[in-house]
Amino acid sequence: MPEEFHLLLPGLVARTGVVYSYYDEPPIILFLRDLIGFVLSPGTMLIVFVLLVYLLVVSIINASNSAPQTFSTEHYVQDAEAYRARSRELDAETTQIDNYIREMRERAERDELPEVIAHEKRKSQLRDRS
Repeated sequence: MPEEFHLLLPGLVARTGVVYSYYDEPPIILFLRDLIGFVLSPGTMLIVFVLLVYLLVVSIINASNSAPQTFSTEHYVQDAEAYRARSRELDAETTQIDNYIREMRERAERDELPEVIAHEKRKSQLRDRS
């Protein structure tokens, strides 16, 4: 490996006269140099190219197999009809409750229920005492 390195830097060896060893570099530089050499090697580039082509083919196949999305308003119409039906049911229930309350008020006014009379008497007695 040192001989290959000297072939890369002939000017440095010629100028300094020092034989520069591969192992004189700091470890991080050695690691980065080896990593770059591995990534740029023809075998690695071929593997990366094959993987990219594979991913492209798979994505095209998946895109062609998926059904096109169509816009449909049927479920919106069904939801609206269900909402209207429920609204009518609630209106009918509300009307029944209102009628019941009205009947109870009319009965209370008409019959003067004993509980109401007793309560009014207690109120008036308490007012008289104070």
